[in-house]
Amino acid sequence: MTKLISPIQASKLLAPGSTVFVQGGIGEPTSLLNALASNPSAGEGVNFISVMVPGVNNYLPTAFHETATFNTFFVFGELNSSLQSGKTKFLPLHYSEIIRYIEALPTIDTVLIQTSAPDRNGQCSLGPTVDFVPALLARANTVIAEINSAMPRTYGSPSIAYRDIHYAVEACHTLPTTADYKASPEADRIARNVVNLIENGDTLQFGIGNIPDAILSMLSSHRGLGIHSGMITKAVANLIDLGVFTGENKAIDIGEHITGFALGDEPFYQWAANCKSLKFRPVSYTHDIRIISALKNFVSINSAVEVDLFGQVNAEMVNNKQISGTGGALDFIRGARLSRNGRSIIALPATAAKGIQSRITARLGDQSIVSIPRTDVDYVVTEYGIASLAYKSTVERAEALINIAAPQFRDELAAQCEK
Repeated sequence: MTKLISPIQASKLLAPGSTVFVQGGIGEPTSLLNALASNPSAGEGVNFISVMVPGVNNYLPTAFHETATFNTFFVFGELNSSLQSGKTKFLPLHYSEIIRYIEALPTIDTVLIQTSAPDRNGQCSLGPTVDFVPALLARANTVIAEINSAMPRTYGSPSIAYRDIHYAVEACHTLPTTADYKASPEADRIARNVVNLIENGDTLQFGIGNIPDAILSMLSSHRGLGIHSGMITKAVANLIDLGVFTGENKAIDIGEHITGFALGDEPFYQWAANCKSLKFRPVSYTHDIRIISALKNFVSINSAVEVDLFGQVNAEMVNNKQISGTGGALDFIRGARLSRNGRSIIALPATAAKGIQSRITARLGDQSIVSIPRTDVDYVVTEYGIASLAYKSTVERAEALINIAAPQFRDELAAQCEK
């Protein structure tokens, strides 16, 4: 029997020593988190776990109480002091592995999630965000749900029966939004090179940022494209409406656009709720290499911090500091490698620090980390061109990468390569 309670009452249900999983992304249960922040004793001795999305989720679980701890899979600025103190632990896991981590936990005492209001059949939609929630619900002893009347109900999202929620908190607030990404000549040049690698009928995966948005803005003349991605932004909405993304050539989920969550603004969320061909699936589906590899002509498009002349990719560290996480890139890249006519693309600017530092480096140093092994990369793309690495020797790889580095660094890279 579901019990309707207030946010403060919900915050008092967390017991010292318990493990509490908090939904991240746009499913963040805002009123519950605000209640935890305002109740000094609420987080005492609690170990919080969440898959927070940098730039979307900015709360700090260890701030709820001095004895609270936190396990995270992404790192961003607000967590630095907590990481240094040891109260926050960073787990470098691929998205597909986080599911296994959840399944291996001895117990999940409580989950805090967000849903839509129940429909006439008593079903609460997870809305335009699914991610890890189904896996959490299968393991949790207690489910506390923020029933947000502003959460749109989508055609293609899983739901939870209201009666299966132990404690419900009523709320009405908008979902987290992101500002439009600003176009730039650099991003446009990179995007034009990437678009040359995309064929009619391909199924795409892409991330978030000005480069993915620039790529999407240049696909209006393509036809029969599909989507199978961990997330989508509002840049895809117009392309679906124009008939660019149809999913008609997919070997599975034909005619459907598969994603884990949507990220944009309020009109985009309403559009997503009304798009019957848009289907929201958990990470256990979106990032499953067996599912991805069944999609012929699958193209993964991901970004990076730097790439060395061996083809090794660092996507998460800058100057020996963790700035992100492992994420789901390698899941999609390896799925693309196994897909018939599949391709993996790493797209990045050729320089950093206003042009004084090359992102194509001789070798990843001791202040970097290998996020994607050299054996998994097909193409690296900058504003200066495309480096095809698949089935190339180490020397051929180095030469191809030097050719897409910024011109002012090519001689230096060539000299370092000789050494």
